[in-house]
Amino acid sequence: MLTAFAVLLVMAALLAFLNERYLRFPTTVGVTLAGALASILLFAGALGLDARQLLRQRASILTHAVISILLSPVLIGLAA
Repeated sequence: MLTAFAVLLVMAALLAFLNERYLRFPTTVGVTLAGALASILLFAGALGLDARQLLRQRASILTHAVISILLSPVLIGLAA
């Protein structure tokens, strides 16, 4: 997990550098392109998932997702 995060961080930094140095796209275009790249990588990672294993763990996945969704606005509200 940490390796994947590091790779995405390096890719984002590299794309930002290339955009700033050579391409000169507006920031919003650069962010959109980086988001498209992240979507492609996410889709490619999802192709390797084992659907049966995912179904076996659906209760814990749903519990984690619901708690995260409920906790996120609370923490953002407290920080603001």
